[in-house]
Amino acid sequence: MLGSAISIRRLRSIALLALLLPTAGCGSSQNRDRVPVFPTKGSVKLEGTSPKGALIVLHPKNGKHSSDGYTLRPHGTIRGDGTFELTSYETNDGAPVGEYAVTLELRKVIKFPNGGAGPGPNLVPKKYTKPDTSPLLVQIQSGPNDLPPLVVK
Repeated sequence: MLGSAISIRRLRSIALLALLLPTAGCGSSQNRDRVPVFPTKGSVKLEGTSPKGALIVLHPKNGKHSSDGYTLRPHGTIRGDGTFELTSYETNDGAPVGEYAVTLELRKVIKFPNGGAGPGPNLVPKKYTKPDTSPLLVQIQSGPNDLPPLVVK
């Protein structure tokens, strides 16, 4: 009798586990209210070199918003080899479909006379720092995106 009680408990545990497993992993990364994003990577050259640490931001040309009214601006940090991956919601998840103006910002830390430190001037030419003046445009398609190299002169 003791053996059958253990078997019934084990069967109940297995049945409960079978019911719970399909919901495992259903979290914020699968939020149905989010605009779908697609993996996006690329590279940047600034005056012939890789602008390590630069911030790249994509600004939607059509003003695309998520369901909560927030304008998505996919962004990333340029690695030492000049490559980047874009993030919209979670690290390196990608960007929504659409056309974007690209901006860049690269600031080195400078020391102030009082001993403090802070960001120095932007080392990227001014026209590349605002979506209205940046000549860099990219198109994100559904599916994985490997953007053509972006060249800043």
